[in-house]
Amino acid sequence: MFEHTRIKLTFWYLTIIMLVSGFFSLIVYRGFTKEIGRGFRVQALHGIPGKRIILRDSDGFARILPFVIYPDEIPPEDVAEIISLAKARFATQLMIINGLILVLAGTAGYFLAGKTLRPIEVMLNDQKRFVADASHELRSPLTSMKSEIEVML
Repeated sequence: MFEHTRIKLTFWYLTIIMLVSGFFSLIVYRGFTKEIGRGFRVQALHGIPGKRIILRDSDGFARILPFVIYPDEIPPEDVAEIISLAKARFATQLMIINGLILVLAGTAGYFLAGKTLRPIEVMLNDQKRFVADASHELRSPLTSMKSEIEVML
């Protein structure tokens, strides 16, 4: 009975921890991507005016990137690919960290669920033993009285 309850309690611990971890990972990822964009905007505004890259998306949106960050041999098309690869690597690292958090939290949650349920299990076992002892103590005199009455009859 307690093993099933321990697993359920561990599941709830994990659910709460992973929701919090996922929320913070999302915040960190959004901050990372915004910081990349902010850095490009600052360098585009304050960089060397003659050394800028203009990236045009398929929908016609243009972004100005400075050449200050990248060497002259990287073409503008590769700059967007480098940025998307950096974002993908960062997202992968966040997923790996969340996976480690899942494993560590699962192990710790299982251990803590056992520690939480242990006093309840001990109390329940004590209660069962008390009921068994009390019923035995009540049955013993009744059995002897029943035996004496049968002998008398």
